[in-house]
Amino acid sequence: MPTRFKYTTTAAQTFALTPTEVLMANDRELNEYVSVKRYAPYRAEKWDHNRGERLKEFRGKLKERVGVSGTSHRSEDATPKKRLGKKERQKMKVAAAASEGT
Repeated sequence: MPTRFKYTTTAAQTFALTPTEVLMANDRELNEYVSVKRYAPYRAEKWDHNRGERLKEFRGKLKERVGVSGTSHRSEDATPKKRLGKKERQKMKVAAAASEGT
């Protein structure tokens, strides 16, 4: 279908945000970090020089509101749970059955 507008191919830009951060942030927070004017890929001007500062501020606000960092869903001090072996699972099953029976 012919159109009046010609679309320009541009490189993908992530703006140093992970997909999790984008999904967890609300519209206001995203607009504060990257406004629509900055997002336009055809603009000739460069990204502002204090991008790192703004990214830290954005992640800080998101962490306060949501409680998780953008890169992982676990806190740093939490240890991963160890999977129980077959015998341990059987012992737990027997103990649970014994406690139900009494």
